[in-house]
Amino acid sequence: MKYGPLAFVLAAIMVAGCATTQTSYRTTTTVSPAGPKQYTVCMTIQATAEDGQQDMLSTPKITVPAGEEGQIKVGDEKEENGVFCTVLVEEKANGLETLTTVIVKEDGRTMLNTSQKTLVNR
Repeated sequence: MKYGPLAFVLAAIMVAGCATTQTSYRTTTTVSPAGPKQYTVCMTIQATAEDGQQDMLSTPKITVPAGEEGQIKVGDEKEENGVFCTVLVEEKANGLETLTTVIVKEDGRTMLNTSQKTLVNR
């Protein structure tokens, strides 16, 4: 399945908060061909505080074979703090289906846990 040089852009805005702070999160995912049946997935995860202060939490990038799940972990060994992402890109008859999951943790608490499935038609 050939998609040419055009990258597929998948974007989602997720808003999450807790009782003590109002932080919103924005994630953006870009999927582009990396070779036969392989795709490069670039993600950005950004937090915005209630006062408007923005913080780029992570910009992970991974190349995955079609149909195989890839994981990116940017955090401590105990996985109590950081950004944890999984991605699965599947080739379908009419395009690509991408499933992404982003988890943001602070002090052992899950601040964001969101998944998105997107179909990009040819």
